[in-house]
Amino acid sequence: MAFIRNCFVTAVLVFCMVNTKAQTVGYPQLSSQLLRSTAEDAALLLQKAIPGSHFTTQAYSGSPTTGIILFYDSTITDNQACRVESDGVSFIKFSASQDNGLNFGLYQYLQDLGFRFYQPGSIWEMIPSLSSAFKKMDTVYTCSFKYKTWFISGGHNRWVMDNNTSYSWDTYFGDNGHNWALYQRRNGMTGAYRFAGHRGDLMSGSYFSALQNNPCYVASHDNSREATKESVPDVNNTDAMKLWAYTIEQKYSQY
Repeated sequence: MAFIRNCFVTAVLVFCMVNTKAQTVGYPQLSSQLLRSTAEDAALLLQKAIPGSHFTTQAYSGSPTTGIILFYDSTITDNQACRVESDGVSFIKFSASQDNGLNFGLYQYLQDLGFRFYQPGSIWEMIPSLSSAFKKMDTVYTCSFKYKTWFISGGHNRWVMDNNTSYSWDTYFGDNGHNWALYQRRNGMTGAYRFAGHRGDLMSGSYFSALQNNPCYVASHDNSREATKESVPDVNNTDAMKLWAYTIEQKYSQY
């Protein structure tokens, strides 16, 4: 009996250890490819940090009660704010209104665990040694900066030695471009707002005249609101943003 009891206890302990090491990073079933990529990256990083662990990703339709959960919450108004709730044992939930907040919150949490990303590529990663992915907490990660994004000068396009089309959804093309974009997300460089280029195709006619006649429409650059071909609208000015959106709509409705 004692032998059978010892075997049973050992089996239970092994079962508990295996299940503690095996974890799932869950994301909403209809989420974007960007968020799925973030879930896969988090699973890979945590698996490196926790010896003997096994992390997988999985889409969910009903919110899970265990594991690492990425959750859309429309009641959170700041697009970069992310609430993080964890029991410290088997559950951690990241809640934000959209991908930007979920990316920011998840990578900020990994930074708090000791992860560092000094350049794109695994050789520039600093991976901590962890016993668990969970830390008991209930907090909201926020950022004081509206703009933190920087762009690769001159843009980044596919070239003959990096013609991978798998990342058409990402900020830049190809493996190299994806690694740079991932590096920016890992370090919280996305900001609350960003403009994809200066939209020089709009800087003419009545739109450009409106910017020249209304300096308050122009985002300040080097303490100046003078309208130039590189100007972007001030996101805090409702009329400026309405004009920007209307002009883009008219541009594309011509085709």
